[in-house]
Amino acid sequence: MSAAADPGTTPAVAAPTADAERTAQLDELRLAFSALLGAERRFRARQVQEHGGRSVAQMRAIMALGREGSATPGELAIASDLRPASVTAMLDHMEEDRLIARARDPEDGRRVIVTLTDAGHALLDEKRERWRRFGDEALADLSGEEIDAAIRALRALAHGVADLAEQD
Repeated sequence: MSAAADPGTTPAVAAPTADAERTAQLDELRLAFSALLGAERRFRARQVQEHGGRSVAQMRAIMALGREGSATPGELAIASDLRPASVTAMLDHMEEDRLIARARDPEDGRRVIVTLTDAGHALLDEKRERWRRFGDEALADLSGEEIDAAIRALRALAHGVADLAEQD
């Protein structure tokens, strides 16, 4: 007698297909990514209000200068995802706050070179250390393999979002 005909057993439920499982996983990843973006947006708004008004664009510029050592305003526009005119105003504020210094390029006097000051380096070091502590705490339960998988997933999502932006 088959299990379906036996009144004492429950009928077998079809196992989800690999395609259905993948779709469910991708939906869950999309929801988690959306939650991350929302949390990051709220975090940025709070940071600007609570920590001296440092915008995301300013922090991107500071991070780029920390990586590269120096940059032109045009290079910082790209790194900060801003228009060149907006970068000039941003750099004015950062120079007033003594986070950056601007000087003429000794080889080409038409070019301006931007560097971090000691205060800019101190702010960058403080932010990097804070993010390191945050990462250590938030991801403490994940293995190295899981972190590597998360890196690949986030990079793939970033490329996908960039591709979507170019299509629209």
